[in-house]
Amino acid sequence: MKHSKTGLFLMELIFGILFFSITSAICVQLFVKANTFNNESIQKDQAMRIASQIIEVYKSQQSPIENMIYYDDTGNKTDNQQGNYIASITKNNGFIHIDVSYHQDVIYSLDYYLYQQRMW
Repeated sequence: MKHSKTGLFLMELIFGILFFSITSAICVQLFVKANTFNNESIQKDQAMRIASQIIEVYKSQQSPIENMIYYDDTGNKTDNQQGNYIASITKNNGFIHIDVSYHQDVIYSLDYYLYQQRMW
C-alpha cells in the first residue's frame, strides 16, 4: 500500500513541474513579444518625428529636399546596419511623399500636400 502512495506522489510532482515549466515558457514568449513590439513602436515614433521635421523644414524654406540620412540619438553618424534612418523624398506638383526606412525596411510613409494661399 505504501508503494502506490509514493508513486502517486511522484506522478503529482512530475505534473506540477511540467505545468510550471509550460507556463513559464509561455510567459517568457510573452515578454519577448512585448519587447519586440516596444522596439517597433520606438522605431515608428522616431520615423514619424523625422517625417514631421522634413515637412516643417519644407514649409519654412520651401527649398528642394534631397534624400536624407539621420543620425542615432548620440549624434554619431552610423552606417545603415547600425541605426540610420533614411528618408527618401519625392516631390510632384505640390505633393511630397516621404518614406522613412530603418535597416532598409520602410517603416513609415507620409503623403503631404502643401496648400499655398493666394495673396490678392
